[in-house]
Amino acid sequence: MRRKTLVILCPLLGAALFWSGFQTARDDDFYAMRKNFELFGAVYEQVVGSYMVRVDPERFMRTGMDAMLETLDPWTDFLDEADNVAMELRGQSGLSEVDINLGTRSGRVTVLAPDALTGAYAQGVRTGDVIESVAGEPAEGLPLAQIFQLLRGEPNTAVEMVVTRAGEGEMTFMLKREPPVVAYVSYAGPVADSKYALVKLDAFGPGTAREIDNALEDVEEGLGTDLEGIILDLRGNPGGLVNEAISLVGLFVPKDTPVVSTRGKSPEANRLYTTGDDPDWGDVNLVILVDEGSASASEIVSGALQDLDRAVILGESTFGKGLVQVVRPMPYHTAIKMTYSRYFTPAGRGIRKDADAGGAPLQDFRTTNGRTVREGNGIEPDVLMASPKRSPLEIALLREAAYFRFAGELATSEGEQIRAASQRAGEIQLPTDALERFRSWLSDEQFSFESELTERIDALEALDHPGSQEPVQALRLLASQAEEEAFDDAGDRILAEIQTELAARLLDPALRIQQALDADESLRTAVDVLGSGRYASILGS
Repeated sequence: MRRKTLVILCPLLGAALFWSGFQTARDDDFYAMRKNFELFGAVYEQVVGSYMVRVDPERFMRTGMDAMLETLDPWTDFLDEADNVAMELRGQSGLSEVDINLGTRSGRVTVLAPDALTGAYAQGVRTGDVIESVAGEPAEGLPLAQIFQLLRGEPNTAVEMVVTRAGEGEMTFMLKREPPVVAYVSYAGPVADSKYALVKLDAFGPGTAREIDNALEDVEEGLGTDLEGIILDLRGNPGGLVNEAISLVGLFVPKDTPVVSTRGKSPEANRLYTTGDDPDWGDVNLVILVDEGSASASEIVSGALQDLDRAVILGESTFGKGLVQVVRPMPYHTAIKMTYSRYFTPAGRGIRKDADAGGAPLQDFRTTNGRTVREGNGIEPDVLMASPKRSPLEIALLREAAYFRFAGELATSEGEQIRAASQRAGEIQLPTDALERFRSWLSDEQFSFESELTERIDALEALDHPGSQEPVQALRLLASQAEEEAFDDAGDRILAEIQTELAARLLDPALRIQQALDADESLRTAVDVLGSGRYASILGS
């Protein structure tokens, strides 16, 4: 009898100890929270009430909240009333705008973390840049809604923005105003001399999966035969609606297949998402193109299809966001945009790129066929196709939107002639002296390329040592010659950038994208993978 009592009491005692431990942990959290609230309030009261000069209570408190949230991930933000109104008004004007994420930090409008490397970020703007002026208007003291208003304008125009960057001082950018996305599938068509279809998806919006399904059916009907391969281009795609990403995966894998899961602190944050329909393209080989601008829903699609060994991923490692945000209303028409949970692929790996790993080894996971995939660097491709690195001169030209603005002037002055010649040739036909005219235009625009050498010469000249004038002038001549050589070395790439910008203005979208794809090494590699034994070899099937 005594032994039975002991058997009954042991699990009860274990449960009691577990609950006691749980309660203790929770009580510890509540105690720490109460204690630190009390300390925070006491410090705030003492400083605001007794500091030697007046302290702005609102700005002082806001600085504290910002500092507190900065210890979390880059996408968790407090939205004050101005921030909240600005976010609600964004995109309601009907005008084009600069693709940039802004918020208020310590009373200054500051660049926040992007969802992907698009728009202003691709031109060189970085998280943490403090806005000094927009379109010539000083930004200090302006509400966020007015900053966004200054950034808006007619499509295919540019606006000047001056920022201060920690450790680098002031920097000037000419930022492109991007037309709003109208169709999410910007191109769908057959790949020349093959039974493959190429689909370029720019974002995940309402009906995206159905749009892609219909586009593939149209390509197959046009070919008059079954598709033997599909290339899905998600490069530069910042994501969008997660349900559309799940539906898109469902076009290629069986019904009820796990696609992505979310995990967070709250029980309701833990969910598993599976496909809901039978696949329309379940037996067609698939290659997905990605780059560092592929984020969020793009990473869900590429990560799931890689884990399931259903597609070969080709390109660069993706952006690596992998976090879910919710916006919760707060008092006084403020809000908090808070990271609520994380995304995980079917193999169980997190999508987020771990910037804090400090060179630590990435964790390995296994696909359905037993291939190794890694966590901590976004979605890494099966076939690496790194983008060519830009020279400092090309980075400076991109920052100033020089290609964009010069192409705009060419389109205005000679657009009809260039369009007619280009339509006949099937690609943009630049004037034969385009490079020389571009250099002359840069001179008229007073474009200044500050190389590392010229910066050192400026510093040397500022010392104003006796007898230094002649050596400085000789060094400036060498720097000028080096810049001329840098321009000559980058000449072909510069012309290609101008062609791309002109094509966006003068060619039909399908012809424009076809021209870009004709010179696309990643696309050629994707065709090679589909048309050889590499596809099965990569997937281990």
